[in-house]
Amino acid sequence: MLTMNNVPTQDGYTEATTLGPVAQAEQVVYVVANNPVIAQLAGTSKAGTTQPWGPEILITPNAGTFSRLQGIRFKSAIPGSPAQVVAQLVEPGDPVPSAGTPFTAFLSTSGQVSPVASGAIIEVGFHFANVQAVGNNFAGGNDLLSPVPLTFDADGVSSYLVRVAASSWQLNNAVHSAEANINLDGVDNGQIGQMVSQVANVGQNLMAEGAILTPAQGPHTVNIRVWPITAGDTLTVIGGPGGPGQRDPIIVTVVALP
Repeated sequence: MLTMNNVPTQDGYTEATTLGPVAQAEQVVYVVANNPVIAQLAGTSKAGTTQPWGPEILITPNAGTFSRLQGIRFKSAIPGSPAQVVAQLVEPGDPVPSAGTPFTAFLSTSGQVSPVASGAIIEVGFHFANVQAVGNNFAGGNDLLSPVPLTFDADGVSSYLVRVAASSWQLNNAVHSAEANINLDGVDNGQIGQMVSQVANVGQNLMAEGAILTPAQGPHTVNIRVWPITAGDTLTVIGGPGGPGQRDPIIVTVVALP
């Protein structure tokens, strides 16, 4: 069995991107990634003799199999835009690969199987306007993604990181405080941020993150709830449409943890 192990293509055919031709070879299994390629094929012969290179075909990024081939070679379809190629040429007597079931989950070194890899963004939400809150506790606060929270499906074994970012949050009184907590399924899941106002109506960047530790398997809703700690204060979190001369939106993300 001849193997091409994750080789970058060139603008022309090279020895590194060529398998065969080998008389009596039976099959080619390949993976093409990142960019399309041109592949040239060498077909089989009833006489069992080595055949010359034949037609060229375009292959876009995918995994596939060719039967009745003695050889294959690859080059970049777009000059200057290499692809990465993994391929095997099955020779006489070699085991013949067959189609399997795709494995799309993430397998950790400890053996834990999760739907996604650590660090992958599960959900992201935006709010394109200011959010105000006047209640001085979780029940009286306001959610930043209103009226629709983020939703995600937990696998029952993973934990998740929740992040919030806004250009500014500010209070109408100095030397007073405000709080930001994770709202998981309508329940307080813990504080991830607190701000002390130095000057009335002068904001500070809101950048905070906190964990949801191994939530139960199944669907969940998540939001960030904010409120002023002192009764009678008004908290404003600044959000906008983004773009030149505009405030950026309020952003909430859910990220998978190891």
